[in-house]
Amino acid sequence: MGPELVPQIREIVTALENDDRVKVVVFESAVEGFFLNHSDFLANFDDLTSIPQGPTRLEAWPDVLVRLTRAPFVSIALIRGRATGNGSELALACDMSFASREKALFSQFEVGVGVVAGGGPMARLPRVMGRGRALEVLLSADDIRGADAEFLGYVNRALPDTELDAFVDALASRIASFDKWAIANTKPLVNEAILPPDVEIRAGWDACMASLRRAAAQERVKALLEQGLQKAWRLGKSTRILRGTAGPQGRALRSERPISSERNHTTMDLLTIAKQIADRAEAESIKHKVPVAVTVIDIHGNVVLTHRMTGAPAFSLELAERKAYTAALVGMRTADLVPLVQPGAALYPLLAVSGGRYSAMGGGGPLTSEGQVFAGVGISGGTTEQDIAIVEAAMG
Repeated sequence: MGPELVPQIREIVTALENDDRVKVVVFESAVEGFFLNHSDFLANFDDLTSIPQGPTRLEAWPDVLVRLTRAPFVSIALIRGRATGNGSELALACDMSFASREKALFSQFEVGVGVVAGGGPMARLPRVMGRGRALEVLLSADDIRGADAEFLGYVNRALPDTELDAFVDALASRIASFDKWAIANTKPLVNEAILPPDVEIRAGWDACMASLRRAAAQERVKALLEQGLQKAWRLGKSTRILRGTAGPQGRALRSERPISSERNHTTMDLLTIAKQIADRAEAESIKHKVPVAVTVIDIHGNVVLTHRMTGAPAFSLELAERKAYTAALVGMRTADLVPLVQPGAALYPLLAVSGGRYSAMGGGGPLTSEGQVFAGVGISGGTTEQDIAIVEAAMG
């Protein structure tokens, strides 16, 4: 998210504020694997800070978030994929948020790069989950999955991905069927009881801007960029906001408005590739006379395919998923990680983060195309040597 996106979101919020017909708005991303990601570290931050303050007299991004929270309509965040930094802040500013249990990932990662978050999470998180849990989210700078987000109070509910759209549609339609006066007069009374004052939001923004100019933070960001942060994956990127308004009979209507609509069409069918890998893995496992589980996960941490052969240990599915997740997100064979996660080695903390999702057991490998990792494969069920041999054969 950079200087080009903020004015576009501000324009939409302004239009919605001035439309008396709008009762409910649903924010959703059209980019697979992402709700909304962090700030663009390659952008000129002077371009962002030079955007005029909004009606709240806050800077552009916090102004949009505060206005959204106080708007006379209901805002709902429907989250599948990553809600990192700005995405988390947008979800927190919405009146309600509902996440995919399997595909949503939340993070306020800023402390991890030596900066302070700028969109108000220090003011909002303690009010929704308490001080201790807020500090856990902010200071761990770690990924939080949908089910854990629900437990912490980060979101209203985490629902099975197959049920998420229908649930949000039904809720939005129900609210949109009610009288807007009642909606618009109930919301500010709740806001009065719980919302942080603007001075707290402003303090966070000022601390964020000051932290970005620190040499230590710039060195950390530079190191992350060199390791592939914000690399332009050819699977493409785009973001849409879906707007829900009340129709003549109160029915929720939806229309799409593109934001930063640069697109690259996917040149591969990942599910087809995953099925071919599963077939090859099964054929190879028969040669080794050992039933296994196979999992394919994309670079955003989403499961594309998982399959356990008859007779494979029950735990093999979980281990295969961890291996695939590690290979996809780290971009290495899991067997090659063993020396790197030993005490004192470069990646020693890896196995302790993300709730133990990473693995250094052999049997995981990255899938690449034109030098870019686009997914990971994990095999489990045999010995380490058998799992490695099967995954190598499966990936071709």
